[in-house]
Amino acid sequence: MATFKLIGRVGLLKISSPPVNALGLAVRKGIVDGIAQAEKAGAKALVLAGDGVTFPAGADIAEFATGGHRTQPTLGEVIERLDKASMPTVAAMHGTALGGGLEVALACHWRVMS
Repeated sequence: MATFKLIGRVGLLKISSPPVNALGLAVRKGIVDGIAQAEKAGAKALVLAGDGVTFPAGADIAEFATGGHRTQPTLGEVIERLDKASMPTVAAMHGTALGGGLEVALACHWRVMS
């Protein structure tokens, strides 16, 4: 899942899906909902960060067996939503960002890494 918090005028969208913050359906919905919350709150920027040891490491591979990766919002729709966000977005990357996680990072306007 992803939780939104407004800190001053900057939104923080924290992604939490242990152990590697895989981009399963709940996380994808959380990102889209978090962007909408940031826009509604009037955030001047939105930072996406992974909770725990890593930025989203990639897709939830368990969803490929069930077809869940095709459930809306799909990863492509999440990326499109990030691209169309009304404020600048920043991927605060740490740990691994592979496949879909890297796609999410690249969809943000800026990337910072530790």
